[in-house]
Amino acid sequence: MLRTPPRGKKMQCGLLDCRYDESPKRKRQKLYEERNNLHRDNSMEVASLHQQIAWGKKITASNANVDVILDLFDTHGHRFDPRHIAMSVHRVGLHNSKKRFKNLETDKRMIRLVQACEKNLSEFDNINIVTMLWGISCA
Repeated sequence: MLRTPPRGKKMQCGLLDCRYDESPKRKRQKLYEERNNLHRDNSMEVASLHQQIAWGKKITASNANVDVILDLFDTHGHRFDPRHIAMSVHRVGLHNSKKRFKNLETDKRMIRLVQACEKNLSEFDNINIVTMLWGISCA
C-alpha cells in the first residue's frame, strides 16, 4: 500500500527525495510573514493577516463605494500591505469609472492613497502594479 505524507512533509522515494507542495493557506501565511518582515525593516507596522483579510472583504464588498474605501484607507491605510493598497486604488477606479465623483483629484484621502502607492511601489508584485495603474487611469 502506497502512503502519501501530509502536505509539506518530505518522503523518501527510492533514491529521490520527493517534496510535496505546501498548502495554499501556508504559502499565503509565509508570504505575509515575508512582507511583514520587510515592512518591519522599513519601520512600518503592518496589520495581522486576519485583519488584512477583513479589510479586503470590506474593500470588495458589494455595498462598498468610493467614500467607504477612502475612509477605510484614511483610517487604517498606514497598516495596509502593498496588495491591499493596490486593491484600494483598483476599487476606487472601478466605482469611479463613470466619473461620479468629480472632485476625486483634489480629495485628500485619494492623494494620500496615491502617495502610498508611490511609497510602496518597490514592494508591489507585477499584478499589483497593473491593478494599481488600471485603478488610477479610471479614477
